[in-house]
Amino acid sequence: MKKYGVSIPIAGYVYKEVEAESKEEALEKAFDEGYKDDEIAELDMYDVLAEGSVCYTYHTKAEVEEIDD
Repeated sequence: MKKYGVSIPIAGYVYKEVEAESKEEALEKAFDEGYKDDEIAELDMYDVLAEGSVCYTYHTKAEVEEIDD
């Protein structure tokens, strides 16, 4: 039996809540804080993440949304 090393692309997103004065500051704070494992909202393995003009994942760009208390 042969032995193989396999690299599989993964994609997903982290959900965090931060306090900030603007969406830009919120995004900066979220990146600065990093993430904990329990903040990973979705994580999956893919054969291919993107091919040609097709992206096979849903979250391809950071998004910021204001939360009303």
